[in-house]
Amino acid sequence: MSPAARKVADTTLDMPLEDYLAVAEKAGFELVLRTPFARVQMLQVRGRQEILGEVRETLCILGRRDGFLLVLESFTGSSGTPLLNMAELHYRFRQGPHHETAAEFETYKIPFPDPLAENERIYHAVVAGLGGAAPLDDGAMCVSAMQDVRLDLLEIMSRKDAYVALPEDRRARIGDFLAEWPQGFLHTYGFTLARTCEADVARYPDAPRRMAESRRITEERLHLLPSWVRTMIGWNDDSSQCAA
Repeated sequence: MSPAARKVADTTLDMPLEDYLAVAEKAGFELVLRTPFARVQMLQVRGRQEILGEVRETLCILGRRDGFLLVLESFTGSSGTPLLNMAELHYRFRQGPHHETAAEFETYKIPFPDPLAENERIYHAVVAGLGGAAPLDDGAMCVSAMQDVRLDLLEIMSRKDAYVALPEDRRARIGDFLAEWPQGFLHTYGFTLARTCEADVARYPDAPRRMAESRRITEERLHLLPSWVRTMIGWNDDSSQCAA
């Protein structure tokens, strides 16, 4: 397929939600939850925010059985057509011993040798987004990643699929995607399915209440997921689980 043809078939900003879902299906995702939520419609009047009412929006959760979770949110404007407003790709990646070697070179400001530099380039090509690393029980580091995939979902997933096709010894050095997330890593770095609670709740005086509400709504929606997805993301009914 030519780059131009692939571009037409891939996801774009502000595309209709239903079109995005069709592309996600091509990328191997299964729709596992579709649920409505209310978005407050605001209007700026003389420097003040006034509430006009609520708009009914849609939250969609899709899973791929090799460890990828896709969370979508719609936005309905004046056209009346629900458009894609948010698309987050969540996954976990186990770092290989390459990263310990790379850290030594970075500490002493020594240029990477070519093979190590290539490993680092490939790593950053397949692991992206907000998140960080936390230790697993065996001491290896698990990266909890969240990637904005409103644009070019097929291209992004093709890079990850190409990585999995690399020789096993190469992947052993760099790391590998986890088909099942370690228990306790689901809520790492602010994972939420509560679209009515924004990520910047810390600026509100009642931030603790808002965060508790976000966790409650997230837990309710996790219960609605099929068992294979709950197993894949390492979630059980213990709402207090979190990564160290």
